[in-house]
Amino acid sequence: MNPPPVVLVIGPALAGVTSLIAALAVRVPEAVFVDTAPAATPVAVLFVVSAIAPITESDCALIDLAAADTDGVVGVLAKVDDHRDWHGVLAVDRERLAHHAARFRDITWVPTAAAPRAGLPLLDELVAEVRRLLQRPESSRRNLLRGWETRVHRAVSLIDRESGLRSYAGQLRRERAEVLRDDRRAAAVRTAGLRADVQRARVELSGVVRERCALARAELQDAAATATRGRVPAGATRARVDDFAALVRRRCDALVADVDAAAAARRRDLSAEYGVHCPPTAVAAPGITLRDPPLRARRLERRLSVVLGAGFGFGVALMSSRLLAGLAPGLAGAGLAAGGIAGLLLSLWVVGMRGLLQDRAVLDRWVAEVTVQARGTLDERVAAGMLTAEVALTAATLAAADAARESAARQVAALDAELGESARAAARDEALRSQILPTLEGVLAAVRRRLEGPESPRIEVTGQ
Repeated sequence: MNPPPVVLVIGPALAGVTSLIAALAVRVPEAVFVDTAPAATPVAVLFVVSAIAPITESDCALIDLAAADTDGVVGVLAKVDDHRDWHGVLAVDRERLAHHAARFRDITWVPTAAAPRAGLPLLDELVAEVRRLLQRPESSRRNLLRGWETRVHRAVSLIDRESGLRSYAGQLRRERAEVLRDDRRAAAVRTAGLRADVQRARVELSGVVRERCALARAELQDAAATATRGRVPAGATRARVDDFAALVRRRCDALVADVDAAAAARRRDLSAEYGVHCPPTAVAAPGITLRDPPLRARRLERRLSVVLGAGFGFGVALMSSRLLAGLAPGLAGAGLAAGGIAGLLLSLWVVGMRGLLQDRAVLDRWVAEVTVQARGTLDERVAAGMLTAEVALTAATLAAADAARESAARQVAALDAELGESARAAARDEALRSQILPTLEGVLAAVRRRLEGPESPRIEVTGQ
């Protein structure tokens, strides 16, 4: 006694395969319905998809595997009772499956509802189609031909790889060109980036020098405006004229140390960014050389101050003596002595104040000259330090470029080796194609002619 025919029912998850198998087992008891591939070739394959949404590429791959050796395939659109727009989904499914493989262009599609929420199941047309396939006398022969078609087509696809090898060779050539282009571009970017970073750091440090020199000038000019010749108590903010040069030198030393610290920090940042150690400044960095303020080179000014002070004091003495003589004639001598003393003291005060103001003016001009000189010197020190950093960073960049160039050369060599192997494989495949492919193509054409005979699947779509 022959075993009952087997019908394979497959589909994506939640498509309704289980409910359909249960319903068909009752309506078509002469067949066995399974949802996994059996050992023997199934008489028919029911490809079940849901009416919720159209099929995907993975669903098409599923029917490729299930119907590799089976000619009788039926498309089943399940759950049409829950979705009013199932006609549109069916049209999209039919189009996508036909585009996926030409053999599925003419299969029959049947709408079903194996377990509807209300009403009777919609299975009559599917039952009729399954029984037609079961009773078809040519099923065994057509399944055998379909299996031959699948295997011969796979063999032809395996041998016919010339276009794929050409595409792979083209991809290798593009990768090779990209490696060389990236290597050249990376070298240019590294060089340009280094120059830009060094110039940016130099501009930033020039701004620091300008700001610090302006601050130092303002502080020293304030100190010059309040300088004195007398004794300055401890902790006072005023400075003596004789000690002012030392104060300026200390301020310039602090200014140099401040700018050098900022320049060193910027060089460290560049070193960390480029991963290289910048040595201390190798180029000779000039220091600030200051001359003493010209406080003693003013002989004519002193003579003029003495003359003006003496004249002013004599006038005061004369006016005082006449005033006392007019008020008390008996005290004319005493008034003359008192006026002389007052005039002398006033003369000394005028000469001293005139000299102090002159010294303050000299110190103010000297501070302006010193800060200008300090700014130029600091700019030179910044340039020297950045020159050292640029030399070190350039050397490191060249070393990195050499390493990258070696890596690129290794990649190009590997790609060249793959190109050579691809060319040899293409030559071998071409020889194989010329020997075997015509025979296989002839066999495939003969099988397909037999499948397209009078017993070919019907071109039919049923529906309610």
